[in-house]
Amino acid sequence: MNWHWVKGHAGNEWNERVDALASAEIASRGGGAAAEPGSDEAVPPDSVRIYLKVRCVGRRGGWVAEVVTPAGRVERSGEAEDTTPNRLELECVLELLGGLPPGQAAAVYTGNDYLRRGAALWIHAWKRNRWRTKSGGPVKNAELWHRLDRQLEERRVQWPAPTGDAGERLRELKERVRGLF
Repeated sequence: MNWHWVKGHAGNEWNERVDALASAEIASRGGGAAAEPGSDEAVPPDSVRIYLKVRCVGRRGGWVAEVVTPAGRVERSGEAEDTTPNRLELECVLELLGGLPPGQAAAVYTGNDYLRRGAALWIHAWKRNRWRTKSGGPVKNAELWHRLDRQLEERRVQWPAPTGDAGERLRELKERVRGLF
């Protein structure tokens, strides 16, 4: 079978999905590509695992994160005014990843598809399209996505879907974030 590049590939959600699946397969065979945000089977055992839950009421928000390292577990939390859930998720993950050393492997578990799919899939198309969406509009929260892009270049971050144990941890965090306000 012969493969060739087709103009218009960038930004097409189905093509991006195929790229992500191919990247995950390459990674599972020892290649250099990152895994698609679906399964945490490809998460290396030495990875820092970050479980993040955000809650907003109106323009006020709070967050709770559990950071699990080989050395132990730490819980972090915070609050923000004049924010949105998506913006708060980005700000939180920037703070949490910023605390990790360059080169560190990490898996971020979140129920927010905007963050998970944006960081694992969409960001590549946004960069190719000069930070425009596939519909041509500007990427929302672009300044935060630019900062996240720089952090992702310095670390090996995966975005697995929160299933099984990860989903249970997020449900527990949901109860704790409710207690913030």
